[in-house]
Amino acid sequence: MDDVDKWSLIPVSQRQKCLIKDKLPSAKQRSAQQNRMMRRDFSRRQKSLM
Repeated sequence: MDDVDKWSLIPVSQRQKCLIKDKLPSAKQRSAQQNRMMRRDFSRRQKSLM
């Protein structure tokens, strides 16, 4: 809950900037991981079709 205190001291615009900055790398990582998984599944499906 100490997160809440930290956020309440910062104005909202600043808070959003921080949130976006925090989320960017993890979101990129997640999408890259999803792409890899989808590619793997796709190639597996193709092999089973042939």
